[in-house]
Amino acid sequence: MGVATFVIVYAAIVYKEKKKLVIESKQDKLKKQVIEIASIITVFIYLFISFFTMAWHITWLIWIVYALVEEIIKLIFLLRGNGDEK
Repeated sequence: MGVATFVIVYAAIVYKEKKKLVIESKQDKLKKQVIEIASIITVFIYLFISFFTMAWHITWLIWIVYALVEEIIKLIFLLRGNGDEK
């Protein structure tokens, strides 16, 4: 009985993951591209401001803003994905 239970639970988990991967693959691709663009823009802004002002000691705060922007992007995609399923 233990083996049968293990097989059923394992099959359910694998099936759920495969279904989830198919649904999320298109949306994940777009989300990753948007986050990559945001990170490139952040690096450019960070280096530009740091080199011209030589305020390296304070411009690291830009990365905190980037982390917040990244989480907002993830939240938007999460909410957008939940709305499509209904």
